[in-house]
Amino acid sequence: MSLLSRNEFYPGFPMLGPAIIFNQHTFQDRLKLSARDGTKKDKETLVSTLTSIGMKVQAYDNLTTAKILEKVARVAQEDHSNDSCIVVAILTHGGILDSQQILYSYDGTYKLRELIEACTSEKCKTLHGKPKIFFVQVREP
Repeated sequence: MSLLSRNEFYPGFPMLGPAIIFNQHTFQDRLKLSARDGTKKDKETLVSTLTSIGMKVQAYDNLTTAKILEKVARVAQEDHSNDSCIVVAILTHGGILDSQQILYSYDGTYKLRELIEACTSEKCKTLHGKPKIFFVQVREP
């Protein structure tokens, strides 16, 4: 069994697109969260898999909330005319608060909805009609 070529995977676009991975292993002491042992291996597996299918992977470790939101906004502002999709993967602690998915950064929390909204067609015209794929691996604190 052979893998599909990039053009067979999503015809009409020369590139699959960007993949951003936010990996949270450690947290500020004031958050009283345990380190996420094993997350380095998960990140490495994601990087390897997404790279092998031709995605442009950017992986970050232990970012603050401000940096995470900044990185997503910056990627969303890029020209994705030649990309077929965007992938965002989040590996962290999290939970539900007021019916919202809350995720932990190094220094606090943010909502999954904030990342999703940064990638909408209204914010990034060149992602219109293209898949915006979010992988969230959360361990409750």
